[in-house]
Amino acid sequence: MSKKLKEYVSRDLNRKLEKAACFIAINYQGLNSLETYDLRKTLRDGGVKMHVVPNRVAMKVLPPARQNGSKGINPALKELFKGPTALLVGKEGMEEQVIAAAKVLAQWQKKNKDKLGIKGGLFSGHVLGSKEVLELARFPDRRTLLAQVAGLFQAPVRNLAVATQQILGRVVYALQAIKDNLENKEKETSKS
Repeated sequence: MSKKLKEYVSRDLNRKLEKAACFIAINYQGLNSLETYDLRKTLRDGGVKMHVVPNRVAMKVLPPARQNGSKGINPALKELFKGPTALLVGKEGMEEQVIAAAKVLAQWQKKNKDKLGIKGGLFSGHVLGSKEVLELARFPDRRTLLAQVAGLFQAPVRNLAVATQQILGRVVYALQAIKDNLENKEKETSKS
């Protein structure tokens, strides 16, 4: 690659990946053009973009790689950038995009008989292996989590309302029994 082309690619990737806090690295080797097109389309439909990245450039551009500075790059992170690599990137504060990408990858991999190699990823500062990326696919999405949290908050209030209703029902039942008892006593005294 010429020096100018490398600079252009670096600038373009830097612009795309400058705020990348999370990503999934995949090995797309072995996919034919139709499978690659299908994978990209499936990811795009799921709101995720796939970037084929030269490994050296990615190591320089990605913020997690830059954060280590003079200490060098985390060896586990370095392992993800061996061989052909494509990145599925989530923006800073957008971890749900990476979870969505993991879900789409798991479905696509199942549909295409495990042709896609998942290398691993980075999620909230932690380097993940391929199995851990697939575990991300099991996480519920944000909307489901919010519904579950709302249900947790709603449950005690609902239980309190039911308990209050039961107590009021018992009080009404007790008052009705007292009333019936007094009416029966009045009838008996009036007969005598």
